[in-house]
Amino acid sequence: MNRQTPHPWQDPWPADALEHLGECPVCGGIEREVLEAGLIDDTFRAAEGEWTLWKCDACHAAYLDPRPDKASIGRAYESYYTHSAGAADGLAPWNRFAGLRRYLAAGYVNARFGSQLKPAFPFGGFLRFLRRKSALGVEGELRNLPALPKAGASVLDVGCGSGSFLAVARQLGWMVHGIDPDPQARASANALGLPVTDDTLVELAEKGRQYDVITLSHVIEHVHRPVDTLRQCRTLLKPGGRIWLETPNIGSRGYRRFGRYWRGIEAPRHLVLFTRQSLAAALEAAVFADIRDEYMGNVVPAMFAESRALEEGLPLTPERLRELMAGFADLKPGLPDEDEFIRLSASAGLDS
Repeated sequence: MNRQTPHPWQDPWPADALEHLGECPVCGGIEREVLEAGLIDDTFRAAEGEWTLWKCDACHAAYLDPRPDKASIGRAYESYYTHSAGAADGLAPWNRFAGLRRYLAAGYVNARFGSQLKPAFPFGGFLRFLRRKSALGVEGELRNLPALPKAGASVLDVGCGSGSFLAVARQLGWMVHGIDPDPQARASANALGLPVTDDTLVELAEKGRQYDVITLSHVIEHVHRPVDTLRQCRTLLKPGGRIWLETPNIGSRGYRRFGRYWRGIEAPRHLVLFTRQSLAAALEAAVFADIRDEYMGNVVPAMFAESRALEEGLPLTPERLRELMAGFADLKPGLPDEDEFIRLSASAGLDS
């Protein structure tokens, strides 16, 4: 890419590579107001452009307009965290604890999925009764996968990056498949023996693929037409299958506190930012039912710390983030409407 300056985030996005909307990409509403103007890529300082974030008066989703078109959006991902290979086993939720908590978490996963993780507490199944939030936290890290209903149950991870979740799901007995447009991320996943391809959702449907579960973790905010993406996911689900999503919440306390510096904005990669209600409405528009809030641990200190670092103009170094998180350690999550992320699951119904 030819750069005009040593600081790409100070360059304009190519004018002929911008898409102008004039309406909400979630509900089609045309009444709107400016939430933030003059946004730049202050998260990674890699993407060009200055951006305006609008709020839809009808559904309350927020969106960039204008925004990078589909042909050019890849420019914004040249320095992005899903490129790097992850230590997949190290990202497993039972490996994030120390001492007794680690044994309990592994034991709980063994009891729930019939896996053989070691070392593990032999009576880990009691974790749900002894420490309910800890059990729910482990389930959330596993994206609320159900215990296998039958042999060969399958999960598709859309925008899977280097495949850390797929590696965990495979370890629990699931048949896994991931799709990601980034060749570096796919190479990292394939090196772990994970079946990650560059198929689109439409191409998977043309191949007749179907899945029991589809997950999109911090993906829906990156797509140009989110309701179309959800509809395509529904066609890929077996009858009774479920979709699981997590995405930043523009209705969060963090956005109210930090505004343009809130970590969840991340222009121009985040094209659409949802409230809980607007994401639920998008799922309903895609003919999903039985929409549920899924339990999420406390992400408030981490999000506040990253947002404060952006507000101060500081690099997002691990050392500085740890220091900032200590100052926010007492903050607790609120109701789903105002938490930092939205985490929902929904059913495709029996006629999908």
